[in-house]
Amino acid sequence: MVNFKKIMGLLSVFIFIFVNSFGNSSFTLICSGNYFGEYKNLDKNYEAIKSIENSKKKILKIDIGNNLTENNDINKIFYDYYNMLNFNINFLGTEELEVFIKKNRILNKEYISLNIDYKNIEPYKIFNIDSVNIAIIGITDVYDSEIDNITNYKAELQKLLYKLENKVECIFVVSDLSRAENLDLIKSFSEIDIVIESGKNINIESVIKTSKKQYILPVNNLSFYDIEYNKNGVKMYDSFGHTITREKFVIQNSYEIDIDYYDGDISFKKIIDKEKNIIDMKNQVIAGYNDQTFSKQDMIVGDRVEIVDNIAKKMSYYYNGDLVIAPSYVLKSGMYKGLYSEYEIDNIFSNDKILVFYITLDDLKKLIMESEKNRGTSKYLYFYGLEKIIKKPKYKIITFDCFFKDYQNYIGDKYNIREYGIKDILRRGLYEQ
Repeated sequence: MVNFKKIMGLLSVFIFIFVNSFGNSSFTLICSGNYFGEYKNLDKNYEAIKSIENSKKKILKIDIGNNLTENNDINKIFYDYYNMLNFNINFLGTEELEVFIKKNRILNKEYISLNIDYKNIEPYKIFNIDSVNIAIIGITDVYDSEIDNITNYKAELQKLLYKLENKVECIFVVSDLSRAENLDLIKSFSEIDIVIESGKNINIESVIKTSKKQYILPVNNLSFYDIEYNKNGVKMYDSFGHTITREKFVIQNSYEIDIDYYDGDISFKKIIDKEKNIIDMKNQVIAGYNDQTFSKQDMIVGDRVEIVDNIAKKMSYYYNGDLVIAPSYVLKSGMYKGLYSEYEIDNIFSNDKILVFYITLDDLKKLIMESEKNRGTSKYLYFYGLEKIIKKPKYKIITFDCFFKDYQNYIGDKYNIREYGIKDILRRGLYEQ
């Protein structure tokens, strides 16, 4: 005998699923952050995200913040990481706050934070996935800070929830408050569906689900969550006619990627290696104002004293030359009393190689007069040791191969170009007596 009650129950389930499939959504949430300036695994994480993007169709990517430091070279690595992966949201964590606001630096990208009233910082953003509107709100832990423009996050959140009413189906909050504060947050505001935890004091453990079916998602550098959304408050019937209330969210798979599994993206690894070389060079002091090499602990900085004369003297001594001539664009910036890193040397001098040639006194005088006509231009020449020169048939000149560009007719046939330039000499420490 046909069980009509069971058939009707199954039919009602089918109709329910068909009708309510509109406005439902499933997507992958990618969260990355909490690096605090540590970038050694970024290339592997980059590859992990690329791998997920190749296997998933609908993805929402959130930068949970707390990545930056006061070192702009390290920060550039993180800018490249998030920009190349095209993250949808950038949360202003406490570390970003320290860099941008306390150091009075300009934000070069948009961040979200509800409780910081500052230029280029928005309280939230809305994203649409399968016709489901999701609001992402940021709350920054700034209440131990002495900066201005801080607002009460609970008051601001309540105002924002009024504004978002009937405009969004889901509300996510990225927060670097403490775990206790985050639990209090979802207890106080039932409208919040998911809190994504950032910050130093989070507990990296399994997803937390409250009795009200709200979630806390902890993130450590990189985490992925497969999320299903269903319309809230809809009732359905099982095959026996029993009433079932469907959950608004189902976290199907929550997992962290084993970053050791990935080889890393070659192109992004090159970016990291390049920036790391710059950072390493800046930390390596190689040239001192008094011809010695110091460690940072021995650093002595006094009055501003130009040291180019001193370097020229050393060049003349090393090559047994009579005169050092430097075209103005060889020296890209001034040098003063103090210590210089390899990176700074790279930015002070050009890449031109050492050129050695001979010149008569008459031609030297002509060269000086021609140079004076070019004062204020890149053709102008700096002469070092001219005050000590004595009269003789020919003078051995130490200069750079860029001298060819404007003064080739003074060089003659007998000249020698060395394989290295002044930067190489400074690196090798050849000036030490």
